[in-house]
Amino acid sequence: MRPMSAIVLALCGLGVWPAGADDRLARTYWARPGIDQVSIDFYAEPALRTRRPVSEKTRFVVEAVEIGRDFPREERVYRVRLDSGELAYIATGAFEDALFREPRAGDVMTSVLEPPRGIGIQFYVFERKSIFEDDPDEIAARLKDQGPRSIIPERPE
Repeated sequence: MRPMSAIVLALCGLGVWPAGADDRLARTYWARPGIDQVSIDFYAEPALRTRRPVSEKTRFVVEAVEIGRDFPREERVYRVRLDSGELAYIATGAFEDALFREPRAGDVMTSVLEPPRGIGIQFYVFERKSIFEDDPDEIAARLKDQGPRSIIPERPE
């Protein structure tokens, strides 16, 4: 085993990943409930037992990756610092599911859902996500200016 691998394994055993192990660390994100949500579930401790819901647009920074639940259901969680200064936790899987990935110029988004007429798929998906790499209001303005840029898959017969 290489020395760096041993260090990473030792840190993983302690429940903390090194800063280079996850590219989301020290990055700023925005959270706001999606169109079909009342709040986003952050938690007060890494075990994800006590909810700390976020119901308004909030900026936060990912500070660390920790193990949130005990063996055998170990789960990686992000420790985040909300703009209010409070610490909160969110499971990495829940974070990824809620993260909106803004299409680059020339990209096309697809969806199995057909959005209402006149709304592009990328905006339809945007409305249902709750974590963003930029201010959601600014993203919404960019998406509305881009037009549909979408492919609606054929429906099975």
